[in-house]
Amino acid sequence: MVTEAQKVFANQHFRMMVEVLRNDAPHNYGIIVKGAAATDFVHRVGDIEGYLKCLNNLEAMAVPLLENEMPEATFEEPETE
Repeated sequence: MVTEAQKVFANQHFRMMVEVLRNDAPHNYGIIVKGAAATDFVHRVGDIEGYLKCLNNLEAMAVPLLENEMPEATFEEPETE
């Protein structure tokens, strides 16, 4: 999947579309505080967080993860100082 995502992100037009989405994110329009109910504020913050998480995940799919080596079990007593 990472390879396919890298191919997509190699396309300049796609990267520009993602940049347009990032520029049009809900946090760029501010949060109405005065006169709004607390639930309206919470809903707006949820919209912002969800929108940004979606864009970040989309971009993260094109980045391969480093393979971590699993520690080998030795069943020795832990070192104490």
